[in-house]
Amino acid sequence: MSTSQNGWSANDRSVIASYQLPGGKIALRAGDVSVVLLWVANRFHETVEPLAWPGNWGYAERNVRGSSTTLSNHASGTAIDLNAPRHPLGKRGTFSTAQVHAIRQILTFCEGVVRWGGDYKSRADEMHFEINAGAAAVRRIADKIRNQHAAQEAELSQQQVDQLRRDIGFARDQIMTHLGKRPDIQPLPAAQLANVEVARRVDVGYARDQMLAEFASVKHEQEEQRKDLEELRGLLEAIAEKVGVPPNTPGDR
Repeated sequence: MSTSQNGWSANDRSVIASYQLPGGKIALRAGDVSVVLLWVANRFHETVEPLAWPGNWGYAERNVRGSSTTLSNHASGTAIDLNAPRHPLGKRGTFSTAQVHAIRQILTFCEGVVRWGGDYKSRADEMHFEINAGAAAVRRIADKIRNQHAAQEAELSQQQVDQLRRDIGFARDQIMTHLGKRPDIQPLPAAQLANVEVARRVDVGYARDQMLAEFASVKHEQEEQRKDLEELRGLLEAIAEKVGVPPNTPGDR
């Protein structure tokens, strides 16, 4: 079996898959290798410079440039070139000091599993990032990335819950005030309701804002409408209790 310079099996398209990056797609070795290299490419896009297409390359069945015997790590799907036209083979100093610092942070996270072509002792290849370890080490970094993503998703979900709690509490206070149930709080003037930016990123936000505007307009309307609003208030109180918004008492802010 043919192997690339870093020891991974090469020229085997059965282990290669296509993956999405910002602005385009790239072919890489499936599994843990793709997790690591895609993370590198995305962090490059976010912290070094935006990916520009065409000019980002992955799997390619070829030798190392200038060699007639050694297969490139691209041939095993374990290398990626980013913004290649901006960082040509053999040229050093194509990144600013700040960009190199950002690249170093990416490499530090990868704990030696990824090598940058800018660190080559002979011919520089600053566009180039490659796997520089075996399967066990790659799996460890891939799991590190997966766990990071899971933690970020969990954190985002908690942020959404907290935002929903705040928004429901705000809506309830406004409704109670307009119903005369919170004499300690001045009603928000109807003219200002349109400027209240709350819960814009959750589905209940739009409906809740519409309710606020409607409640502000019916403060002095008939008693039958007041009864309907009382029922809606009870429903909103139940929702607030379910998501953990503490009940209000006169004097609370």
